[in-house]
Amino acid sequence: MVIIGMASFPPNSATEAGKSFPKLPSLADFITRKGPYVSSVEGEGIQTISVYEFDNSKMAEAMISVGNYYAAMMDIPGYTYSVKVYNEIQEALNMIGLG
Repeated sequence: MVIIGMASFPPNSATEAGKSFPKLPSLADFITRKGPYVSSVEGEGIQTISVYEFDNSKMAEAMISVGNYYAAMMDIPGYTYSVKVYNEIQEALNMIGLG
């Protein structure tokens, strides 16, 4: 199980977003982040994506920690984000009785 976090903001907010990055709250120490990876999409602005890995037993705490991290940037003009949990394929198969 992982959390995928995605954020976007318009190019004219890039400087403000960059300045806020070092000031963001720390993630819980049991979370390993891959990213953020950044891309500029014509007509849509700047997009970031990160993968957060953690032990499945800590899912509730991980969601709170990652959610707080993304919510801390809400004052950036045009900023939006999504945070979603993704299961490994074996976990998903187990859920539907095929594991």
